[in-house]
Amino acid sequence: MRARGRQCNNGAVLFVKIATQRLFAKLGAMTLMHWLLLMVCVLALLPDMPQGIISHPWFSAAGTWGPVAVTTVAAVILGNKFGRRKRTLTGARYRWYRALRFTLGLTVMLNQVVALMVFDWGNVVRERYHLGDWWLVDELCIIAPLVVGLCSFWWGIYPGEKALHKSSDPPDSVTFWSRRDYVLFQMRVHLGLMLLPMLLYVSVQDLATRLSPGLLQLPGQLSWWWLAVSVISTAGTLAILPWVLVRVWGTRSLPAGPVRDLLQVTARRLGFRCTDLRVWHTRHNVANAMVTGILPWPRYIILSDALIEGLTPEELVAVLGHEIGHVRRCHMLLYVLVMTLALFSGGLLLQRYTPDLQVNWVTMTLHFTDNKHWRHWLQLLFSLTAVGVYVWLLFGFISRRCEREADVYGCLAASCNQPVCLGFHIGTFFLDEKPSHLCPTGVQTFIRALEKVADLNGIPKNQWTWRHGSIAQRIAYLQRLITAAPRSVALPRYSWIPQWGLLGLLAGISLLLCL
Repeated sequence: MRARGRQCNNGAVLFVKIATQRLFAKLGAMTLMHWLLLMVCVLALLPDMPQGIISHPWFSAAGTWGPVAVTTVAAVILGNKFGRRKRTLTGARYRWYRALRFTLGLTVMLNQVVALMVFDWGNVVRERYHLGDWWLVDELCIIAPLVVGLCSFWWGIYPGEKALHKSSDPPDSVTFWSRRDYVLFQMRVHLGLMLLPMLLYVSVQDLATRLSPGLLQLPGQLSWWWLAVSVISTAGTLAILPWVLVRVWGTRSLPAGPVRDLLQVTARRLGFRCTDLRVWHTRHNVANAMVTGILPWPRYIILSDALIEGLTPEELVAVLGHEIGHVRRCHMLLYVLVMTLALFSGGLLLQRYTPDLQVNWVTMTLHFTDNKHWRHWLQLLFSLTAVGVYVWLLFGFISRRCEREADVYGCLAASCNQPVCLGFHIGTFFLDEKPSHLCPTGVQTFIRALEKVADLNGIPKNQWTWRHGSIAQRIAYLQRLITAAPRSVALPRYSWIPQWGLLGLLAGISLLLCL
């Protein structure tokens, strides 16, 4: 049962990458740290792990949890050193703090990799501690050093983060979180988005295995059984994930008033349906918006408190149009297909050039064809890194093109429907019908919204991110639209070709690798 029950874990690799790419990106950019965290979680929940160097239960526990204690002490020292009340975090002092914080956070994640490779933590938990037969207990214990390490890291650097907040915000700004609330916020944003979908997926498959163990005794039906369970688990988790997300993040329904009425009218005008409009309370530390849910129900529009307070009603309409554009232009479906084909083609390349490591595409598992050895960890790390870089490059290109399309849709939401734009809009009046073209005022409204979002989040306009490009690049593209047609701007007709063309190319590559 232990081996069969763990076959579902690797299916979570594909699902978590698909589910979290979109969500992390809307918090800003999916940084290198986020990508590394995702890869470490994938490694930690592999169902078939190579042997580590040290497999003694006591030495393994000491080697796994000892570095967690060390990084906790280092985080406390770092936070207290840079969190002194009499000194502000600016200039060289800020750069030093940022570099040391990044290094320590990276060390916390590498501790989990060392625990698996050197101290054989995964196999010790499952085989030496005999936790492999317990439902989800082995997965939780294996990932526990990473979770505890990150929580203690956030707890330790809290004084430095509080000093950074005071240095960057005006004196009359909202007070910073308490230490407890700060750690809980980080857990919700980072661990909740990553581990919760993974555990939901794994738990459904593991539960199906335990409820119907007789089907596993039928060799001819085993593959189809696992395929059906994988499809049902993925569909079910995607369906309930928006409902779970708005509760994990502690969002509240947007209160009734002019802003809510205006956003609801905009959604109806653009032919968009959602379950509710939600406010994400971040104590004005995050200015962002997102749409959750591939299906119309449940689907939520989430706006942060800083965004609602910092933007005008017209600019909120433009931001809402940007989020609706991702749905209307089928970007979420595109993300799922691109990630699926990129991982599939990467897995086929992995099988072709690493014969010791095989992929079962029905049960979504990795396994070794010969006896497991600790050197296989090096092969596994190299293979997953290569596939990760391959997916990172492809998905980054697709995402930047989709952001440009969504920007145009945001401009459309804020545009009037007059044949010739007068160059201004009266109040927050918008016609009931969807505009057929862009107007210069709508484009300028969305440009102002982009600039304000960058300022509210403290992001330089020239800072490039792999999923969004830079704010300056996005603004320059929109300004070129106005320059080309200063009175009435036609919608770009062929902006979809690069991303959907790349999807076709991935499908062709996957087909050739299957031959």
